[in-house]
Amino acid sequence: GHRFLEEDVFARLERGDGTVLNIGSVAGRVPYPSMATYGASKAALHAFTQALRGEVSHRGVRVVAVIPGHSSGGAGPNVALDGPTLETPEQIARTVVRAACRPRREVVSGLPNRIFLRVARIWPWFAEGTMLSFARRSLPAGAFATPGTPAASFRSSGETRGEMRAARKSRADS
Repeated sequence: GHRFLEEDVFARLERGDGTVLNIGSVAGRVPYPSMATYGASKAALHAFTQALRGEVSHRGVRVVAVIPGHSSGGAGPNVALDGPTLETPEQIARTVVRAACRPRREVVSGLPNRIFLRVARIWPWFAEGTMLSFARRSLPAGAFATPGTPAASFRSSGETRGEMRAARKSRADS
């Protein structure tokens, strides 16, 4: 477990070899409404990865950030995400293996994610708006706060904003 990992890491540091792979997320770079805690933890992991790289690179240890996007493996039973092309867990696993075999500072999984993160660097307001748009389409109305926080106000009906608009339009057309 944890102790074995510590011993292995310290042994590799002394020998000056090895690669550390930290699995981040696109949500750690561009915030997704209702996933504030998840996004913040992945953003912190990114900063940790950069700092660790600076601390151990002179010893020959490589530190790589692997950045997958929205996975079809699911984000949990209570999270419905609408958004960019889904990746399968197998595609993400291939990215992790590629990162281990050919380490770079950062390996982003999938072309759509690479493009999206480049756009986010140039036009952060556009990327944040895109994530907000995905959230509005897939989350219940009023669900724009991390569950468990005082600001969270999930509708008991579970309707998304799109479903609510369609119902209003249907009522207006009748």
